[in-house]
Amino acid sequence: MEVWLGGISCLISEGDERMYSLLVGMDVSKDFFSAAGIDSRGEESFAGSYSMDSKGFEELLKAIRSDCEDLSRVVVAMDLRVAITSICFLS
Repeated sequence: MEVWLGGISCLISEGDERMYSLLVGMDVSKDFFSAAGIDSRGEESFAGSYSMDSKGFEELLKAIRSDCEDLSRVVVAMDLRVAITSICFLS
């Protein structure tokens, strides 16, 4: 199955096996960002707004880990600005 996330095609299953445990979508503004997670059954697992700082990213990571311990099974779709901020925070 193929899903389009912000104009990007993402292969999320191969045959009957899901290639992810959690699909996370993110959107940003100047002071905060929003994120929502959908599990492999297509059900919402979390949704929230977070401050655009290290505390906000820590809260998001906590929400992600509460639903999926294996981060290699998480697919994240985000705006380029969030990607740059995330890389800076995670480095």
